[in-house]
Amino acid sequence: MIAPQQTESIKDLVENIHKENILLPEFQRDFVWELSKTCELFDSLVRDIFIGSIIYGKPSFEITVREIDTRPRKGEGSRRKLATKFFNKEEIQRMTQINNFRIILDGQQRVTSIYRALTGVDEVWFIAKNEEELETSIREKALRERTLEEMLFEFSLQEDEDRLSVKLSDAFLISKGDILDDDIKENYFGKLSCIAGMDEEELKLAFIKYRMICVKLGELFKSDKLLSYYLLNMDTEKFALFFRTKQ
Repeated sequence: MIAPQQTESIKDLVENIHKENILLPEFQRDFVWELSKTCELFDSLVRDIFIGSIIYGKPSFEITVREIDTRPRKGEGSRRKLATKFFNKEEIQRMTQINNFRIILDGQQRVTSIYRALTGVDEVWFIAKNEEELETSIREKALRERTLEEMLFEFSLQEDEDRLSVKLSDAFLISKGDILDDDIKENYFGKLSCIAGMDEEELKLAFIKYRMICVKLGELFKSDKLLSYYLLNMDTEKFALFFRTKQ
């Protein structure tokens, strides 16, 4: 049975993956998206372009599941086998009732890309336009009134030496609200190459802009309406049928 379309926040998605309340069926295909697709995904989210619905399954049967892919894309650990777990019917019933346990049936590439970017497995950067690159009507707005879309130059896989850049995983950590401004200045903002050579006043303005972008990204991550999904209650027959029709 398919429940009505629902929505959730990126923050809740990431936290549920971290708690293993959202996992993949063992036989689900591998994560294959290139990093450029992740940049396109976040560009769409900032511009409020629909990225498609995620389909979760709530199984009522024993099943073997595997973790979300957090392996590095190359080098040490990139070829390690993803961990799997077997849950019997009683465990599944308890987990679905208490933890809203779900398996991803469709949308693995989007979900995994979001999780990897916000946990720092993949580096994805929000690159902000310089003031002179903004339209006049945008420059006349206070920083708080500007939207992320209005400030966005591009999403990139590396910091821009000439523009203020915010790594998404840094913004996600900062959005939790337990990092002091002095620590943000030293450990995040202070390490940006674009601030080299700025005088005291320029640094002050750049930090205000950096913090505002982090605030707005945090609001995006916490928006309850950002991701849409369907939840299917499934027995083994419906589960098998779903994957047959996908092939």
